[in-house]
Order: sequence, then structure tokens, then C-alpha cells
Amino acid sequence: MDTSESERLLAALGTQGQRITQQDQQLAQLRHDFATAMSSLSTQLSDVTTALQNRTVSECSSSVTPSAPSETATTPPGPSEPRPVRLSSPERFSGDSGDCRSFLTQCELHFEFQSHAFPSDRAKIAYIVSYLSGRAKAWATSEWSRRSAVCNSLPLFLETFRQIFHSAVPGREAAKALVNIKQGRRSVMDYAIEFRTLSADSGWNQPALVDAFYTGLSERLKDHLAPLDLPPELDALVSLASRIDQRLQERQRGRLSAPLSRPPSLPYAPELQPSCSGAVPPPDAVEPMQVGHTRLTPAERQRRFSEGRCLYCAQLGHLIANCPIRGAVSTNTSSVMVSATQSRISVPRQLTQVTLTTDTSTSAQGALLDSGADTNLMSYELASKLHIKEVEMSVPLTATALDGRLLCYITHKTPPVTLSFPDGHSELITFHLFRSAAHPLILGFPWLLRHNPHIDWSMGTVKSWGKSCFNDCFPVSPNLNPDDTPDLEGVPRCYHDLKDVFNKCYATSLPPHRDGDCAIDLLPGAPIPKGRLFSLSIPERLAMEEYIKTSLRAGLIRPSSSPAGAGFFFVEKKDKTLRPCIDYTQLNDITIKNRYPLPLVSSAFDILQGAKIFTKLDLRNAYHLIRIREGDEWKTAFNTPIGHYEYLVINYDQENSIINPCAILWGPDDPIFTLTCYPYHDKGG
Repeated sequence: MDTSESERLLAALGTQGQRITQQDQQLAQLRHDFATAMSSLSTQLSDVTTALQNRTVSECSSSVTPSAPSETATTPPGPSEPRPVRLSSPERFSGDSGDCRSFLTQCELHFEFQSHAFPSDRAKIAYIVSYLSGRAKAWATSEWSRRSAVCNSLPLFLETFRQIFHSAVPGREAAKALVNIKQGRRSVMDYAIEFRTLSADSGWNQPALVDAFYTGLSERLKDHLAPLDLPPELDALVSLASRIDQRLQERQRGRLSAPLSRPPSLPYAPELQPSCSGAVPPPDAVEPMQVGHTRLTPAERQRRFSEGRCLYCAQLGHLIANCPIRGAVSTNTSSVMVSATQSRISVPRQLTQVTLTTDTSTSAQGALLDSGADTNLMSYELASKLHIKEVEMSVPLTATALDGRLLCYITHKTPPVTLSFPDGHSELITFHLFRSAAHPLILGFPWLLRHNPHIDWSMGTVKSWGKSCFNDCFPVSPNLNPDDTPDLEGVPRCYHDLKDVFNKCYATSLPPHRDGDCAIDLLPGAPIPKGRLFSLSIPERLAMEEYIKTSLRAGLIRPSSSPAGAGFFFVEKKDKTLRPCIDYTQLNDITIKNRYPLPLVSSAFDILQGAKIFTKLDLRNAYHLIRIREGDEWKTAFNTPIGHYEYLVINYDQENSIINPCAILWGPDDPIFTLTCYPYHDKGG
């Protein structure tokens, strides 16, 4: 974080602190105004209730001591006397609650502020007995009837009363409650009220009360209090926690009312093939950890804050709110990142099998195809396993979640590595490094956009690739280079200037589209042809796998998702080798025939009469030199035990597979060509 960002952050924090202070002042003024109004209202009501209260007290006193009514009777105060305090009658006590402190406190308030109504201990005891019920009334009635000694002394009566009807020990019970009390979903103010009530009887000192109050707070508030020095007094801690809680509630209400907006995505540079990584401190740098309630020094806290490190574990790449180490310790965390939201319905995600190749190793991995990722990602653990060098980036990137929260800082990337698929698709790609145990390899949206693959999500396989992939991502031919000099032994020297046409790589690679591409026109309304899957022997299966692998690598076929599908089998040739065949019977039945005339062999001999010098030029892989017309490839689809594929070049089992090459060979309208050359094409290729 640079200086300007730090200053803006400090200014924002200062503004928020001023707002909180203003709100506290306004709240204090409202409380003062409310107390003043209540006091005025109480004064106004006191005149109305004075007579009724005095009458009630007089009747109670006269019923207890009828022989001396003059001692208990009272006269209304004169105009010059101060008005008495008006108290509500105590709630009746039955003795079932096990805690008589509240009831006795209410009675003692009457004895203190209306002492003229209770001249003796027996009057006070009688007043207490008059507000008893249940088993407490039964006990008091029995003691009063037999003129027990406890009814003559108020201290003795209260002591006996507490021994019988107050079973709990105040300090011990309060201490137990303080240990177990939690804020939960309540506000800090509600939690503080219950905590203060229990702490009054606990006898604990201030440090113990501060730690107990902090322990009972919610995990969200603890996260915000962690970078701060906790106040030594309970009142100060309650005030600080209350202000933070109010601010969090305001932010929550603001999020609920604000419209949803998508956070800015990660920057993407196509030349870098971006990926993602998190950063950690160097191995030799020992960082102090924040464990439990241990507090950082101000200097250490400022250093971590200025360097963008986590205030809990001192690592880069995340904040304390989503610290993985703190999350592993605290199991009660309730906040969940949007990108980590869990569904009750678990849907397994099939990974796509790829192969990573470096200068020193080759490894098969499962890659996650994620259109929501703005770059390609590799985990630090996988890079270390494959001995891939970490390249530091000059400008780090920032990774954010869907809700805009910071996930990590991207500081390193890999050098270009080879990424290949089972069908032969291969490319050099750079990954950004990050830390992830769930998915160590992720191909993001830029990769999907570049290759535009057709994906079977249920199986995690790539069914077909974009058009550009067959020119850029499939190798021309294994171990062949267009720049290699072909072997011209046996070729007359007059043809050496045409050495490029003798290079094998051109005959074993995918040719470009030309005007003579083979069209497959179907009869109108004809059904889509569907063949059957042939069973293959073990030698045939091995030959089929080698044929598919070689054809995919050369780009002659590609994975298909066509609704058509012919059968694949082998025919044994005279030399005992296997020739692959496609059962295009149904396709040929609905293909419109090309009526181009085939030359007769007898006419060829007539043309060659009188010639003395003969040269034979045999085209290598002649069928593979002619492309299927663009858009008709799906009609050539065929099924094998290992997959569904379609041809990009003509196959000799197709209808018009002989006519189309002949039309191309006989195409030149040149009299010299006609007199000197005789093109011929047989089905053997």
C-alpha cells in the first residue's frame, strides 16, 4: 500500500470516528431529555397517587397493630413539607424462584423512603408478610401465629427468610453465569446489560471482567477489536464494542438497501497468459503471531498495517477477517465469503485431464475449467512438485471475490510450460501462482475465450476445439519439421528445385481449405445416418488407438459432437497389415452423387502410344490433401470404443471420394498438361 492510499485510509477512519463521536453526543442528549421528561411526568402524577398510597399504607398498618392505631396512622403532609417518594407495591413472592433478593430490596425501599409508616420491626415484618404467597405465605403465617421470635426482630426475620428461600450463593452463581454468557445474535448493549447484572455479584476484579466480556463477544466483533489495544476498564470496553457494533449494523443496513454491482475484475494481459498467486513471508523471516489475547506492540501493528500483512498471522495475501489460521482456530465464524458459499446440494465437478510438461518433468493433472476466473492459476504446491521456477512479477495483481473482498495478492508467475490434452491439443501457457488445496490447476475465462472448446461438463472432457486451434495448437506431425531438407535420393536432379513438395510434413499435416474441397450434399429430408459400434480384437484395438492418436496429432480428425456416427473397423491387407475402414453405407445412400466422368484405362494407353520417356510421380497420402468442405465435417463422424470423431479431410470410404480427386487432377485446362501428363487416381490412395 503506497503513502497516498494510507493517507486516504487514515482520513476515512478519522471521518468515521468523528461521526461516531457525534452520534454518541446526540444519544447522550436524547437520554438527558428523556430523563427530564420522565421526571416531570412523575412529579405530575405524584399528586394523584399520594392519597391512594398513604391510604394503602395506613390500612396495612392498622390491620397489623389494631390496639395502637395512633402509632401507625399518618396524616397527609402539609403544604410546607417535602413530597414523599412514590413507590410501587412489591410483587408478591411465592418462594418458588429460589432468589428472594429482588423482593426484599423492594420492601427495603419502602422502609427507607416511607419510614414514618413503619415505626417498629413488627410493622415492617407485617408489611413483608402481606405480600407473600404460596409456600412463603404458609411459612410466615405459621411463624406469626405462634408468635415466634423471628417475628419480633427484622434482622433475624430477614436472615431466616434468606436461609429458607434463597438457595443460591450469589457470588458463585454469578461467576458460573459469567463464564458461560455469550453475545450470540444480540446487540452489544443487550449483552452488556446482562453481563453487568451478573458481574455485580461476582466479586471479580476489572481485568477478569474485561477478559470475560471479550470472550463472550461475537467473532465478528473480536475480529475488529483484535488490532486494537483493549481498554483496562470494563466500562471503556463496553463503550468501544458498542460503537463498533452500531457501525457494523449501519453498514449491514446499507448493503441491504444498496443495488448489487459487480466488482472490477482482475487485469488481464494476453501476452502474459495471466494466472493467480498468493504471497507469503520469506522462509527465513520469523513473524510474531497473534495467539489468543496476546496483544501486538504498537510498532509491530503499524508495520503489519503499512505492509498490508494480516494482523493475526503476519502473512501477505489476506486480511484478519478471512485469515485461514485464525479460521482454523475459531470454529464459530459466521461470516462467509460469497465465493465460498456452500450449498446443501453437493454437485461433483468433473476435472479435465491434462498433461503438464516442463524441461525436467511431465505430470498428468486434473484442471478445473472456470469461466468465473479472470486468469489461469496454478498452486504453489503443484509448481514446487513439478520443480517449476517462480518468476516474480514487476507489477503485482490483486485478486478479489465476487463481493469485492480482497482474496490475495498475485506476485509470482510460472515460465511458459507445455499444456497438452489427450487428443493432441498442445500449447505453451503461463500460470500465475496462488495457494489452493482444493484446485491446484485452474483454466480461466481467457483460456476458454481463446480456444472456444465444446465441453462435456458431465464427463469433464473436451469434445471439440475452436477453428483456430487446428492451425495453432495441433502439431504438424511428430518429429517432422517443415524446414528439414527432404531426402532427394532417387529423385532426378531436374526436380531438386522443387524439393519442398517432397517433404513428408506437408503430406502428413492438415491442408488449407481450397476451391476443390470435397462437398457432402445430402438428399433433402434424409434422416441422419447412424451406424453401429464394431467389436475389435486386441491387435485391432491397439492399431485403432495408434491410428486415432496419429490422426489427431496430424489434425486430420478431431473430437466430434455430431448426431451422426458411422462404424469403425479394420480390413486385413495382402501384406497382413490392417487398413482402417469406416462404414459410410448409410451416409453414401443419402449423398447426392457427383457424375464427373472417370477416365477409361484403354484410353490412357492410346494417349501414351509413341512416348519414349516416362516419369511416375506418386502423391503421398493423396486423400489427406483434400479438405472436407467447411461445415460438412459433422457428416463424416464415426464411433470408436474410445471416442467420437469426425474427419477434416476426405476418406476413401465416402461417396464421391474418387470423383473429387479426379476432378481436381483433370481440372487444369492446359493443352500441354493434357499432352504430357496423365493423372490417374485409384481407390488405394
